[in-house]
Amino acid sequence: MTRAIAFPRLDGDFILALLEQVKPIAAGEVLEELSTQAGRVLINLGALLPNGAARTTTMACDDGVKFVNLDWLPDRNANGYFDAADGVVVPDATSQALYRLNLSWWLSWLATALALTNAGRPTELVPGQAWDIGDLWITRQRKVPVLFARRLHLDEIAEDLRSALAKRIGRNGGIILTSSRQPLATVAWPGSHQVMTICEALANDGATFGIDVNLVRSPYLSPSILRTTSRHSWRSGIQHETRGCHRRGPDCRMADGS
Repeated sequence: MTRAIAFPRLDGDFILALLEQVKPIAAGEVLEELSTQAGRVLINLGALLPNGAARTTTMACDDGVKFVNLDWLPDRNANGYFDAADGVVVPDATSQALYRLNLSWWLSWLATALALTNAGRPTELVPGQAWDIGDLWITRQRKVPVLFARRLHLDEIAEDLRSALAKRIGRNGGIILTSSRQPLATVAWPGSHQVMTICEALANDGATFGIDVNLVRSPYLSPSILRTTSRHSWRSGIQHETRGCHRRGPDCRMADGS
């Protein structure tokens, strides 16, 4: 069985925070604040992809901190700005680099972590927001579809997903995993789907980010069956490659200032 690559728990929390942004983009300076290794780990895994450079930066002033637009400076071959006190200022290129979350990587990682079948290519249900990513075996005789949705705390996203599910035939009774910590409550989802947050499904490991498959299966199983599946190793394995990353808790200020 293919195992999902593991990474530090706090890096996973950072990914979940990115998934909840309008655009899942972070600036290099945010990665630097997280730790000296966090950005490199996620970039090496393919989770973060280069996405140009920020055209604004911040500077200290009498009123606190303000945003400053950056202009191309041909003589410096870089973006910068002019300050009356400091003259020409060229911010560090590493801190100004932008990175976007690779959604294809995330969906593939999630499908692998859950050991889903029929997971070759996710079906997009709501453009850029929700996908059908495969089937999860609940028991040896039953499987259910698994969906992933981001920003499910917003009315428009939830309504778009409801509309998409109402039009589907033959893919009922599944579970909707979401990066939203507090998805909108709804009386009933079309097709008897159930919602579970990724945070509710995380393995009990303070160091490594991973999914406990039995927690995802739990809405469909009685306690006695759940204990039996645990004894038969239904929980998916994780390949540990934390690479010694240690850092402070994530400051989830993204490139859009949120």
